[in-house]
Amino acid sequence: MLTLEEAKRWIGISSTDNDALLLQLISASDKDLRKKVGDFDEDSELAKLYMQYWVGNLYADRFGELNNKTGSATT
Repeated sequence: MLTLEEAKRWIGISSTDNDALLLQLISASDKDLRKKVGDFDEDSELAKLYMQYWVGNLYADRFGELNNKTGSATT
């Protein structure tokens, strides 16, 4: 399973300001992956990569400004 420190390293942040948000996104990414594939090996590098990508994209788009698209994760 993706850890908070791994997610922060992937995103490139070191502050603790958004730790609560990141933990929520990590939990949501775990649920999303389980919904798609069922149970998975939590040590799987592929699962971890999926979660990093998922968390990173939602974190980057937390204000709905990614590429100035409408219908982002926050709208």
